[in-house]
Amino acid sequence: MNGNKAIDTQLLQMANTLMTYGYHIKGSGLMNGKMGIVLFLYAYSRYAGSKDVEEFAGDMLDVVMKDVKRMGADFESGFTGVGWGLRWLFRNGFVEGDMNQILKPIDEGVFSRMDCNPAMSSFGQLVYLADRMGDSNPEYDLRKMVNIVLENIGKGITVHADELQLTHVNAIYYFLNHVRDCGNEKEIKTIERLLSTRVHDMAGDGLRDDMAIPPCSEDMDIQNYIESALREYMFSGKSDPVVLPYLVIEDFVTAAYQRLLTEDMTFRKGFAGLGFILLTNLFNKKNN
Repeated sequence: MNGNKAIDTQLLQMANTLMTYGYHIKGSGLMNGKMGIVLFLYAYSRYAGSKDVEEFAGDMLDVVMKDVKRMGADFESGFTGVGWGLRWLFRNGFVEGDMNQILKPIDEGVFSRMDCNPAMSSFGQLVYLADRMGDSNPEYDLRKMVNIVLENIGKGITVHADELQLTHVNAIYYFLNHVRDCGNEKEIKTIERLLSTRVHDMAGDGLRDDMAIPPCSEDMDIQNYIESALREYMFSGKSDPVVLPYLVIEDFVTAAYQRLLTEDMTFRKGFAGLGFILLTNLFNKKNN
């Protein structure tokens, strides 16, 4: 370890807790299950230089992969989120192999069960697909599916317009920005027009607090901070620059350790997500 000693102490406690209790979490998804724990433990193993933690993360990843065929298609608890996590592991050199071949079954599953109904997590599906478009090559050309996805998005906005929240709108724009060079220009413009109308309607109705994750700030609830920082990372590939005061982190870790609720260990709002954000911040500082 070469970071702040106080933060190192909290990271160690989070890692030890997740290695002790992580297998008790029932699901294997990214945001609410074991996959989020896998990402944190792999990142921590590199930071701490620990082969034992790396091997533990690898064993838990094997468990996750065995569960993929039984998962739904959503991002939070299903195989789309696992795919996002696997891609992150490949891109950061934690696992080896032919990434496209390993992710191919997940790609096919997402395309076959693509649904722009917000209840089916269009946020995560589109974030995953947008990132995967950048992995296309002549041997494995995902971009040939772009227009099918665009058509589905257009239908989804039309049918579920009243249910769309800002997180979904942002995800759609994120996807569009990744496929402008290969997607049907007319379809893209139609989608943008529909989105503009929906955002205008939202403003007219008054934006609800649950329509978007708020920007990170030092004084926000730490679980909201974790969720907000993770969304920022997924959209930009960078951690949020806001640094939480150490005492806030220590108080949360202490209280969560005493409660030991499932939510306190997850990627979405618990140790796995907080640890992941802290580590990506530390890695970014080291590389800059």
